[in-house]
Amino acid sequence: NGGAIYLSNSTISSATQVTFSGNLASGNGGAIYALNTSLISFTSSTFDNNNALINGGAIYASNVSSVVLSLDTFYNNIAAFNGGAIYAWNSALTISSNTFANNYTSSSSHGGGGIYLDTGSSMTTKNSIFADEYSGAPSNYSDIYALSASQFTSGGYNIIEAAAAASGTISYALTDLQGQQTGIWKTSSSSSTAAVLQYNGGCTKTIAISVLGPAYHAIAKGSNSWNGVPSTDERGHAATTSLSRDIGAYQSNLATPSSGDYVSLYSGSWANVSNWAIYNGTKWVLASSLPGKANNV
Repeated sequence: NGGAIYLSNSTISSATQVTFSGNLASGNGGAIYALNTSLISFTSSTFDNNNALINGGAIYASNVSSVVLSLDTFYNNIAAFNGGAIYAWNSALTISSNTFANNYTSSSSHGGGGIYLDTGSSMTTKNSIFADEYSGAPSNYSDIYALSASQFTSGGYNIIEAAAAASGTISYALTDLQGQQTGIWKTSSSSSTAAVLQYNGGCTKTIAISVLGPAYHAIAKGSNSWNGVPSTDERGHAATTSLSRDIGAYQSNLATPSSGDYVSLYSGSWANVSNWAIYNGTKWVLASSLPGKANNV
């Protein structure tokens, strides 16, 4: 158990700006295995390509009083059974401004491509993305699975493509986006829809979002101070606009745009007009021509 770290009867364990990548556990917890622990906390960290041959591709938490995740990215973690990214038994998860993408379980008979909440566990999440996760096959979408719907609480402004419970119906906040979403990520090309984990600045790899997608500037400042979104993202980059912030661990970090400004949509050829969006004074839209010398890029 615990491909990178094994914790048992521990008091506090926390990490900031750490990458857990390519770890393998022949049991539970591809990267982290925590048992009978009061607190585990990860901030501005990335878990990618970790694998557990039983439960919890990245993190396995059993009897953990508090699992606190802030500004973290979980990408392409795999469990053979339950919880592609996280498996929790009798543990309490608090998740804020996280990005979960492309995590999955390899068995179609088990759930929680992203997170599996087993007996006695609970989860509260806000300002986070859960997308492109599945169990068994890409067509079997599965981001969050709970034994009971009462185990799940939304703090608002989440993108959750697929959540289910064995008993009851998952309750979402009014500000949550549910169901399959298109155009969340800044992809490698106009023909791709896949999230791209790469260095976008900072100590860890992150997944950039698209300015045309549903996560971009989705959280207005309002009276709740952006629903608690931090002033910097996982990379340590500031959210430069005072009006709104993004969902997930990555902030688009764009200054308040002016009409006629351009921004690239993909990491492909900049000579292709489909790679560009232009600000029309109200929002970003697909550009109909390439930027010129007079345009801000």
